[in-house]
Amino acid sequence: MTGIPEESQSLIKRILATAAIDKNGIYRLPSERVLAEKMGVQRSIIRNALSSLEFFGFIERNQGSGTFLRMPRLSFANLYFDIASQLGYISLDTIEDAREMFEKMLAEEAATHASDEEIAELERLSDLMVAVEGFEEKVEADYQFHLVLAGMTHNPVIMLFYQSIASFIADLLRKRRSIMKGLNESETRINSNHKDIVKAIAARDPDAARAAMEAHFAHWERENMLMNLLMQ
Repeated sequence: MTGIPEESQSLIKRILATAAIDKNGIYRLPSERVLAEKMGVQRSIIRNALSSLEFFGFIERNQGSGTFLRMPRLSFANLYFDIASQLGYISLDTIEDAREMFEKMLAEEAATHASDEEIAELERLSDLMVAVEGFEEKVEADYQFHLVLAGMTHNPVIMLFYQSIASFIADLLRKRRSIMKGLNESETRINSNHKDIVKAIAARDPDAARAAMEAHFAHWERENMLMNLLMQ
């Protein structure tokens, strides 16, 4: 909650701490009146705090049944990255650098933790990248491939982070595919890179999976440099 006044952060944390599990196993907050009495503040202050929590998806308010805690919508994290990008704190290039480091680790983890069903889905998506003809369809298959890869870690923190930068990843993949568009040999190599990643993960070989992912990014860097030279 960086950027929120300290007193407001404290109030929000105190409000969330009052949640108790109800008979249905759901965390429920007390009423506005009870919260105001507990916190020693006016109900309008509690109402504003609850509105903020609801806006970002931390609570769900149902008239007649109460206010409940819930996992926040990903739009909360998406908004953070979108604003950080607009303000110039991050860029597609910095996200691409972070993603490269991140996905090398993902490939290793996937080789250890992925289920047979997940590997089959990854293989289906790598085949789909070749089979579909539409540009956006290829981008979508590529995006889903990397999303499934992140899910193979079975780590909710990794999934939350990856989905938080989803729009940026889609833009990066679109940029890559756009550069390679019409360069059949380059696109074939990129598609082959994806198959090499799947093969290594299916073999349960973390080192080979990381190497395949490194080759995937190295090929992209070469193509990107070449295109930059051609455009000069």
